[in-house]
Formats: sequence, C-alpha cells, structure tokens
Amino acid sequence: MTLLGKTLLIAYSNSIGLLTEHVMNEIEIVVPLELTDDQVAAFEMHSILNVLHVLVMELDYLGILANNDDILKASVKRVHQWADTLRYQYFKLDQIVSLKMECGAIASEVQSYFNQLPNLLNHPKAIESSDNIVTVLEILSIRADEIIARGQSERDWLPHDVVELKQKFTQVFSAIEKNSKGRFHFTYNIAAQDVKDYYIDFKIESENNTIIYMPPVFQDVMRDLIANARKYTQVGGRISGGIKDNGKNLSLVVEDNGRGIPENEIEKVVQFGMRASNVLDKRTLGGGFGLTKAYFMTKKFDGRFWIRSSEGIGTCITIVIPYPNHVLE
Repeated sequence: MTLLGKTLLIAYSNSIGLLTEHVMNEIEIVVPLELTDDQVAAFEMHSILNVLHVLVMELDYLGILANNDDILKASVKRVHQWADTLRYQYFKLDQIVSLKMECGAIASEVQSYFNQLPNLLNHPKAIESSDNIVTVLEILSIRADEIIARGQSERDWLPHDVVELKQKFTQVFSAIEKNSKGRFHFTYNIAAQDVKDYYIDFKIESENNTIIYMPPVFQDVMRDLIANARKYTQVGGRISGGIKDNGKNLSLVVEDNGRGIPENEIEKVVQFGMRASNVLDKRTLGGGFGLTKAYFMTKKFDGRFWIRSSEGIGTCITIVIPYPNHVLE
C-alpha cells in the first residue's frame, strides 16, 4: 500500500471511530429494581452458579465418553443440589463452606472414573475434560472463599494487591478460553490476533500504585461484565476492561464491539432475567442477571451506572462508586 493509501485508510478509520462515538447511545441508568429475596440470592451467587454450570457439563461429558450416564451420578447430583440451594434466599454461609469442602469428593470420584475405565486414560477428550474439572474445582474453591469473606464484611472496602488482582483476572480469561474447548482464544497483543482470537485489553491503575481498595463483590461484577462482553461479541472481536482509582472514586469500565443493545431496550436490560431482543438466539448458561447484579451492587455502594450502546456497534458499561470517608482517611 502506498503512503497516500495508508494516510487515507488512517483518516477513514479515524472518521469511523468518531462516527461510532457519535451514534453510541449513552444512558445513565436510574430505574428502580423490583427484586424478590430469591432473585437477590440468585445473582449474589451468580459467580458460583456459572462455575457449577460448567462443572456439570464436564461431568456429563465424561459420562457420554464412558457410555454410562450413571458413572458420575453422585457428583452430578451433588452439583445440582448445590445449584438448587444457592438459587434461593434461605442458603447459609455454612453451606458455602460445605460446598468448598465437598469439591474434594468430586475430584475423588473423577479419579475413580479413570480407575474403572483405564482405556480413557489416553483419550484426548477425556484428559481435556478431566483437566478442565480440576481447573473448575479450583475456581469454585476461590469463589467460595470470596463469598465467605464477603459475608463476614459485606460492605467493607478491602485492600487488593494490584499485581495479584491482575493475575486473578488473567486466570478468569484462561478458564473461559479452556471452557471453549478450542472454539476461541484470547490474546493480549493486537499484533498477534488471529481469526479465532479475542483481543483483550485489561488494565488496573491505582493512586497507590501497588494497592487498590474496593468492595470484594466488585471482582464478581467485573468478571460477569467481561464474560457478558465475550458472550455477545463475535470471535475476532475486541474486549476492553479497566479498573481505576483516582483517589476519590473507583471506576470500572468494560467495552466491546459486539452485538450492542437496541436503543429502546438499554434501560430494560438491567432488570432481572431480561436480555436484549437481538441476543435471544444466543445460547447462554447464565441466569440472565449479570447486568442486574452489576447495577444493584453499584447502587448499594451509592454509585452511578451508565450504558453506552448501539445495535451492531458494541456496548460500554461504566460504573463509578465514591470512596467512603474511612477509606480516604
């Protein structure tokens, strides 16, 4: 391409970027949420319920490979019982502790599965599924620890090491990629992006540089928003996320160039179980309340919540919550 051609291409790209900003409809969401206690419990357990969905799929898949639906029946039943309990408001923190402890029982049953079926020890799909179960159980244990900590200090702002927090989100991306079973990959270098890659741009910045204060539940919120962005963005797309502490407020932003939301539905998608009409064809394992949870938690911490979106262009979710006085001091 000639220099003139490159210049024209850059100018055209810049004009498209300006046009995109112009047509993206940004709305501050202020609508009230009418939620039952069971609905609040369901989205507070959202991060664990999503992991349980993945776990039961992998257990079912091992049953299919064994041509025996009953071989992991006890573990499948246990996961369904956990999910049923956590969907309702009567669950107790000691049940989360029990869930964490029983992860070992599932690992043992998977090991027994291979002891009974040594012919599958070298089966690539069985090995992949088994490895994924190990990863899922590790994530489940981490999520359980987070919820236990949250239950003990629900409204506290806790210090998070910036490097460790970045590593946790990298683990989330890795788990999502692994669960895709090769359908897509993540890359963090746009120059290395292939047709089966999502380009991820994720940053955390703090006035303190090494420590950032935030309510622990906002790790869940950020994970859910990133998972939603991936879900509704075509492979080959872009997902950007960031957490910023400016000394007065904590800001969380997730942006994608996916399907977007029809303009007349932007305010509605925060309601429990609501999905935009242009994504109803998209199979999803979630409960349809990731945005509900993000909005609910934002308001719980006296924050503000914006959605900028246009159908076919993408979506940007922005959350800003003020630091409480005791953290600023």
